[in-house]
Amino acid sequence: MDQGVSSREACRIVGINRRTGKRWCNGTAATKKRPAQPAHRVRAERVISASRHLTVEERLYIADQVWANAAVRRIAADLGRSPSTISREIRRNRHPTNGQYRPHAAQARADPAADHDQMRALVVSVRRIPHSPDRPDRRTALS
Repeated sequence: MDQGVSSREACRIVGINRRTGKRWCNGTAATKKRPAQPAHRVRAERVISASRHLTVEERLYIADQVWANAAVRRIAADLGRSPSTISREIRRNRHPTNGQYRPHAAQARADPAADHDQMRALVVSVRRIPHSPDRPDRRTALS
């Protein structure tokens, strides 16, 4: 499914029943006969970002690790981030009723903030330009 095929097609390629594919993807709940089984997740390669903001890949990795009940410090070490950053990310982007971490909602909230940071940096850089004949003085513009 990571290659863009449907779950039905992925099951056909692997050679398993669709029900088994759903169980692999979603995990199973506990019953009287068997304990709960987590979904089969492929561990991501260690992601290290030099960026100030978390990337989509980092958020998806956090979601996988939170779902697997990994410790915040371990997630932070894997991503090369501070544990407080990971803890804050999880706390701010949990679903209000069921408490699940939502990486795509977190990214959707972060994108406008990143645009704002870029715009702010542009305004600060323009303000640092020395006065020139093309740029009118602030006092003359107000008079």
